[in-house]
Amino acid sequence: MARDSASMFSQEIVWAAIRDSFPKLDPRKQARNPVMFIVEIGSVITTGIFILDLFRGNTGDLGFVGTIAFWLWLTVLFANFAEAIAEGRGKAQANALRATRTTTVAHRQALDGKLEDVPAPELQRDDVVEVVAGEVIPADGEVIDGVARSTSRPSPASRRP
Repeated sequence: MARDSASMFSQEIVWAAIRDSFPKLDPRKQARNPVMFIVEIGSVITTGIFILDLFRGNTGDLGFVGTIAFWLWLTVLFANFAEAIAEGRGKAQANALRATRTTTVAHRQALDGKLEDVPAPELQRDDVVEVVAGEVIPADGEVIDGVARSTSRPSPASRRP
């Protein structure tokens, strides 16, 4: 099964992340991440200084203070957006995994030796299933006949002497 790299930043996930970024500006939610909470406080203070200087007519440092406020707010919003993207991708992957689990069919060997198709969630311990090359493996288990090949290299910890 090939991984669809185009869906990594699908339009639905990006729009949902943009929508979810702004409610995360709530200081009660930001307080869970102390670094971004401090950056948000700095953003509010710097924006306040910018507005006060604007109304007082103190335009000497107005451009500098405005630029700092802009970059601080951009940092907070980008962090919220990145967090929302990660959450959206995680939810999408969990949904895809759930869909795979409920739609995967296992070819279970019955007591008389014939194969019967059953949904993967109905498999029990000690059931014997047949998997043909290219099929999704319906459950954890041991290879009791044939050869299992991995498309990736095994980690050093999983190699047996």
